[in-house]
Amino acid sequence: MTIAPEGDGPEGPGPMTVALVIRSLDDGGAQRQLYNLAAGLHRRGDRVVVLSHFPGGRFADALRADGVEVDDLGRGARTDPRYVLRLLGKLRAVAPDLVACYLVDSNILGLIERVTSPRAPVVLGIRSDAPNRHAGSRIGRALPTLERRLARLADAVVVNSHRGERYLVEHGYPARLVHEVDNGIDIDAFRPDPARRAVTRAAWRVEDGERLVGFVGRRHPQKGIPILLEAARRVADRDPSVRFVLIGKATDRGYAGELSAQASSLGLVPPLLTWLDSYPEMPAAYNAFDLLVNSSYSEGLANCVAEALACGTPCVVTDVGDSARLVGDPRRVVGPGRAGALADAVLAALEEAPAPGELRARALPYDLETMVDRTRRVYVDVLERRAHLRGVGV
Repeated sequence: MTIAPEGDGPEGPGPMTVALVIRSLDDGGAQRQLYNLAAGLHRRGDRVVVLSHFPGGRFADALRADGVEVDDLGRGARTDPRYVLRLLGKLRAVAPDLVACYLVDSNILGLIERVTSPRAPVVLGIRSDAPNRHAGSRIGRALPTLERRLARLADAVVVNSHRGERYLVEHGYPARLVHEVDNGIDIDAFRPDPARRAVTRAAWRVEDGERLVGFVGRRHPQKGIPILLEAARRVADRDPSVRFVLIGKATDRGYAGELSAQASSLGLVPPLLTWLDSYPEMPAAYNAFDLLVNSSYSEGLANCVAEALACGTPCVVTDVGDSARLVGDPRRVVGPGRAGALADAVLAALEEAPAPGELRARALPYDLETMVDRTRRVYVDVLERRAHLRGVGV
């Protein structure tokens, strides 16, 4: 089932208690969307309790500042199965009306809860058009298969892209359970801002006449960064005025080292290429870019692409998730894993100067309040269906 852009608002029962479960609350696209949803439900009068496997994280602090309850399962660096028992105990203490999970390991834990304590319905959250295709471990690659086999136990599955919805149904998820709800971005925060562009470019020492290509995403195999680095070398060889800034934390030190070694071997060193783990003012960063590149092998609806467009920044993307739908220009879309095609698309895009207003218009349908309303509508439908089944004795 797809929630259409002009779908209903959050009609239904009064305030409810929702437990949101996620692996961590560090920087990340799924984490940002959970934060947006939790804060939005809280503003609507619902009680929201966020449970993360690991303690701490940027969004944990932000949620608490907004008045949302946050707790963790005390999971350590090494796998300790007791954190599963702690989740079950915390859910029993919270007694939520509904449990909503984000990402594969939390989805599996939620389904364990569904079996052991079937009172509260469970909604799964899947954020990619090909879940964990590029997981780094054997266990990580096996988890989506387990998730898919258990999915029939869920009360609903929320996925954040049209292509992701199609992928799930084609790979055995019950179509009646699958709901597509696009990510939401803060349209007011992400907007064209020439003054912030000038300040940020000056801070990054971007010279007059230089063009800046940005990448935003964690350093993970899914993101296709080796292909991006190969493309960057080709671009720099053909146009020495282009520089690159890559923003995103490493998920694995070994992999981060491999990327650094590749960049060095290609001669991609400062100031030609700059790595940043994070940047405190992402709207300013998007405004500073002349172009955003997303080189992923899989995505849902990529936050970085929608946010860049909202800032009036053009994008070149790989044809994964709903990136092509966001960009709306087939000349700016290439197949994943194609360094030469990516370089050609980057160089062509840099020669054009589309109006920021036209680019921003593509992002306007993906506002936060619409995402929160659509998601809440899914939750309300699940609760109403559960109440109906109880009423007829099923």
